[in-house]
Amino acid sequence: MLVRANGAVLQLEIEGADILSGPVLLTFMARGIDTLGRAASQLSDLRRILSTDATFASVPRWTTRTGNLRDGFIVYDCRAAGRRYQEAAIIIHGAQAVKQNWRNGGLPARMRRNWQRAERCVSGGYRAFLK
Repeated sequence: MLVRANGAVLQLEIEGADILSGPVLLTFMARGIDTLGRAASQLSDLRRILSTDATFASVPRWTTRTGNLRDGFIVYDCRAAGRRYQEAAIIIHGAQAVKQNWRNGGLPARMRRNWQRAERCVSGGYRAFLK
């Protein structure tokens, strides 16, 4: 069984109990002394998953690399739909930022770089790999 929530994922292997028929009592087993550390970590993950405490929930942060890839695919999809770079910039940065920085800022060049980055990924088979 795969259990996920609050930014954690845990795979549970259940032996002997028919968990589909109704409530069951689970017993956690550690097979050997060397597995105790891993079991303790997994129990901590399970506690995090089952917790209703909002402090456990964390929004994944975008790294510079993943943010650039995300922006690139947004621009690529906009261009594939017949939209202009400026429309893609509005989706990514918002209308106010585009209004202020389109002519005097580097947004057009940034949008072209985003498109080129996504184009390299797409032509390299990245999207086919995801399917």
